Amino acid sequence: MLDVSKYRAKRSSCSMADSLEHHGLFINQFVATGVLEFIWQLFRNGGLDYSELYFNLKTGRMMPVAITDTAN
Repeated sequence: MLDVSKYRAKRSSCSMADSLEHHGLFINQFVATGVLEFIWQLFRNGGLDYSELYFNLKTGRMMPVAITDTAN
């Protein structure tokens, strides 16, 4: 059985100080920029070339993962 007690201590907090201990000050802006790029591509091109983004916070890079056709 899963012990959820160790996960409860890691809950998110509304406190800015607690949030900044877990991630950087501009991480929400960084993620929002990636999501907005997805939305812009969807409206502009009528579709998406990428299905997901990986964020490397150490290097400050976003790495998109291209959509591939696996039905064949």
